[in-house]
Amino acid sequence: MVGGWRVLQLLWRENPLRSALGKRILVWLLLLSLVPLFVSNTIGYLTSSRIIHELVARDLAALTSVQAHHVRDEVERLHLLLATAARGDRLLVASAEALRDPKATPVVQSGASGIASVVLDRLRQQLGVFTTIELVLPNGVVVAASPGFGSGVRWRDSTLLAGTSRQGQAFAVERVGTSARPELAFAVALPSTDTAPGMVVAARIASDGIAGALQLLAHLTGAVEGFVVDLTGRPIAVSHPHRSVDYASRLPGPRALRAGTTRYRNAEAQDVLGSVHAVPGYALQFLSEVPVGAALGELRWLRSASALLGAAFVLVVIAVAWIVSRGIVRPVYALVVATERIGKGDLATTVAVAQRDELGLLGRRFNDMAAQLKESAARIGELHREEMHRAEQLATVGELAAGIAHELKTPLLGLAGGLQLHGRRLDPSDTEGQRLIEEMSQRVRRMEAAVQELLNYARPSPARLSRLDLNAIVERALRLVEPRAQRSGVEIRRDLSSGLPPVLVDPEQVGQVIVNLALNGIEALGSGGALEIGTRREIDSVQLLVGDTGPGVPPELRERVFRPFFTTKHAGTGLGLAIVRQIVDQHGGTIRLAEGRAGGAQFIVSLPVAELAPGGE
Repeated sequence: MVGGWRVLQLLWRENPLRSALGKRILVWLLLLSLVPLFVSNTIGYLTSSRIIHELVARDLAALTSVQAHHVRDEVERLHLLLATAARGDRLLVASAEALRDPKATPVVQSGASGIASVVLDRLRQQLGVFTTIELVLPNGVVVAASPGFGSGVRWRDSTLLAGTSRQGQAFAVERVGTSARPELAFAVALPSTDTAPGMVVAARIASDGIAGALQLLAHLTGAVEGFVVDLTGRPIAVSHPHRSVDYASRLPGPRALRAGTTRYRNAEAQDVLGSVHAVPGYALQFLSEVPVGAALGELRWLRSASALLGAAFVLVVIAVAWIVSRGIVRPVYALVVATERIGKGDLATTVAVAQRDELGLLGRRFNDMAAQLKESAARIGELHREEMHRAEQLATVGELAAGIAHELKTPLLGLAGGLQLHGRRLDPSDTEGQRLIEEMSQRVRRMEAAVQELLNYARPSPARLSRLDLNAIVERALRLVEPRAQRSGVEIRRDLSSGLPPVLVDPEQVGQVIVNLALNGIEALGSGGALEIGTRREIDSVQLLVGDTGPGVPPELRERVFRPFFTTKHAGTGLGLAIVRQIVDQHGGTIRLAEGRAGGAQFIVSLPVAELAPGGE
């Protein structure tokens, strides 16, 4: 027992499904297997449910229609039965003629009434379905009845008598008392010897005899039960007398079934399927109900079978996931351990490869990668040392250049002032001297510009940020560039987007960026061509585009142009674009060089909008 428990503990500790990968494999297998099973079972169940519902609804509607016609036939049969018996009895017809004769003496009328009552008793016993049979004058006074009646009684339903006078017979449903118990009333006119209205034989069937008179089955078929109701939905006859019925209240069926067969709760709060059909020719309806449980019993079996099948399938999937995970998790775990050791610096780590599948191939590739990583680490270390040495040299050169620029700035200012003073003292007619002075002054100004670039790059001034419109800065910068462009024959094309959000920038520094890029483009064009300046809105930034229609920059040089002291010109320090990148970086933006639409160079500067810029509010 103890040994078995230890085996179970060992299996649990080595259970591959405990790992994250094993759980993921199990989840995916469950999803890939159970989802199609669930979908197929659901579709099958819904399809079967729909088919069974349609069959039940069709059969129930057909049964209801048959029963509605059966009720009509039974009502007509009872009418015919009453008419045949009453009109075929000569003694009853003769008694009726004597009772309606105004010249007859009271003795004659009393005798005729007694004879009529005897005949009605015999007819009621002979027919066996009517509760009462009465002989009624056209004015509604009952003159004979079976069973007996009190003198002076009038027939309750004058509408029934009027219908009998017009059509020879009539039918109605009467409600009696506060309980509104129904009675079926039949009336037939007796033949008369003149044109005056004849006597009427009226018969009633009480509520407890209606179902038998209409020959309603207690259960139509299986668990289906039937009701005869009026047009308001109140019950008239019930096919199952064991069920108590409130005759004064409307059943929920006819109201719920205005659109045909449907599902609803009946008067006993039972979930049923019901169908209603009008009785042809009469103000009656026949309602059929069947409990949903009885009608859709096959669906319950289908649900149970699907649940058992799904549970068995889950167990099979778990077993398959355990087997698959065992063959995957162990090799992957070995790779994880080896990766952690390499991450800690042990680049000599390798994994044992025993499998010949994709996991084995992964292990071999891992070992190759570890070897290459070891070589790359050695190479990176060497390059890092070289880069650090170069950075130290560049920092030294920058400090030296800044110092030299600072030392040269004052003498250059003095030299420029001296040349300007000497130029004023020259004789205006000495053109050669004037030309030499002007050329020397240009050289001095160039040296001052180079010295200033060195100082700007080595000691950049802090940015003074403000929320500004980039288009306004572009327009102000272009006013400074336009004279130079006109002298070079360069056309400036503007494409500035309206409605740009404000940017958080130093207007002087961003203006310097625009001027430097524009001058770069003009110098690249030489003589003629076009300089294109544009702005546009991106998702979270505003872009400045400065391009030209010149020869462009080769792809291999596009990243190098931003390095300090790199230049392709014969003159210049190579610091212009380095200063531009420095300013853009200081504003939290980016700059890149791409090929323009006309084949020239295009600089794309992206500046964050004021809400996203560093320090923005």
